[in-house]
Formats: sequence, structure tokens, C-alpha cells
Amino acid sequence: FGWNTSTALYDPASRTFTEGGDLSAARTLHTATWLESGKVLVVGGYATPSPPSNAELHEPLADAFSPAAVMVQAHREHTATLLQDGRVLVAAGESFGVAELYDPADGMFERTGNPVYARSWGTATLLVNGDVLLVGGYGWSAADTTWRVLATAEVFDPVAGEFSETGTLAFARSRHVAAPLLDGRILVVGGMSADGVYLASAEIYDPGTASFTVTGGLTSARTGDTATPLPNGKVLIAGGIN
Repeated sequence: FGWNTSTALYDPASRTFTEGGDLSAARTLHTATWLESGKVLVVGGYATPSPPSNAELHEPLADAFSPAAVMVQAHREHTATLLQDGRVLVAAGESFGVAELYDPADGMFERTGNPVYARSWGTATLLVNGDVLLVGGYGWSAADTTWRVLATAEVFDPVAGEFSETGTLAFARSRHVAAPLLDGRILVVGGMSADGVYLASAEIYDPGTASFTVTGGLTSARTGDTATPLPNGKVLIAGGIN
């Protein structure tokens, strides 16, 4: 058992995986974000030998990784979201509430506004208007000055570089998944409750009303799964722990 540097490339035409180039650092609980250039930005996580404040880039033509700029703050269990202007928002996770932006134009990370809540194991989803919705997770509650599973949500405005609080979840949840729907709303599914129970509940965030509404639940409660939007407007929920 251990972290590794290996990668694999999937070819949908032949339905096969082939071995890819090695990461420069073995890491886990990191993120990988596709950039408009076709490169992939790998950020943070628990890494060795490099610290989690290091990032790297994958060049698809050469199938090789190279070091990227050092982040402002180490991140793990975080989110990384490609913005409409090509930058990447790195937020949440065990980063002491620090958020930063990666700009492919100069290859640098720079600090942006602080999230309203320090949170890890939450989700970050791009909205139609270019803002980013951060939902739930495990974080610090200023109301009762303790760490807890959150029902809070907030929105990041990339133009202003600021976070602002938005509607509240019906159910506090951590390690859940979220996916955009064709009409611009966001589906939030499953996860783990404050008392450690796996959740089957789901709810939908409406950017127009800045509110969450409970919708039909999963047939099987789960956490640590994936949510993938399909071309027909449905969302595939797969795997996880139950």
C-alpha cells in the first residue's frame, strides 16, 4: 500500500487503458483539471517527495509531466474548477480557508478572496453565469465555534474575486457529489451526515432563487461516489461506499 506516480490513458475507440507518463511526485487526494490548452493541471494532495504546495502540468502530446508554479498555500481534499476565462479556482480543503487562482497565461498562482467558510470534502461546481458554487463539506462553523459537517453554501464571483453566502442545504452533508443540469441548476447528491450516516437524499440548487429544494432520493445511500452529466440531461451516479 502506498501512493504512486503512475498514470493511465483511456482510449474510448478501443476501450482500453495504456500506461501513461509518471507524475513527478507520488500523491493522493489531489485534483486534475483540464485546461483550454489541452494540458492538465495537477494540484496538491498528500504528496511525496514534493510538498502538497507543488503543482505539475501534463503535456498530452509528449505524455509527460513537468513542475508548475508553487501554490500560495498547500491544498488537499480541495476543489479545482476551470473558470470561463481559462483560469482555475483552487479552494476549500485543508488549506486554512485560503483560495487561489491559477492563470495559464503566466503559469502562476495568486491568492484571491477568502471563502466564507473553511471547508474540506465539499463540492465546487461552475454555474452558467461563470460563478462557482461551493456546497457543504466538513468545516469550521463560526456560529458555535466548532468543526462540523456543513449545510452552508457560497458562491465565488471570479470578476470581483469574492465569495458570498447563498442558500442553505436541507441536509448537512460531506463527501457528497454535485453535477450541473442542462437548465443551469445544480444537483447535489448523497454524502455523509453529521452523525456519520450515509445519505440517500438529494437536492437541487437554483441560481435564480439562490435556494436548495429536496428532490427524489437515491435508491442506495452512498458517499465517495461520482456524478457525471450525460448528453441526454440525466446524471450518472456511480460507485462509492455504503
